[in-house]
Amino acid sequence: MQLLFTPIHIGKLEVKNRIVLPPMGTGLGTEDGQVTKRMINYYEERAKGGVGLIIVEISAVERRGRASRELLVDHDRFIDGLQRLARAIQRH
Repeated sequence: MQLLFTPIHIGKLEVKNRIVLPPMGTGLGTEDGQVTKRMINYYEERAKGGVGLIIVEISAVERRGRASRELLVDHDRFIDGLQRLARAIQRH
């Protein structure tokens, strides 16, 4: 059990513990694939709770590949929201 709370290195990245939140669809993005405040809050709370590594949910790299409300990353207009999401997670 103690090993779970010890740091681990993945390449040059040090993760504070071995607790991982795997990717899953939250349905918290907008209809057009943008990050929302609710999504940021969702992931930030998990980071605050002690998760060492968060793998953000399903994302489509092309609009026609979307199945539902997942994030889109096919245009620069999505960068700001993704940066806000990353910063919120990294704070913790």
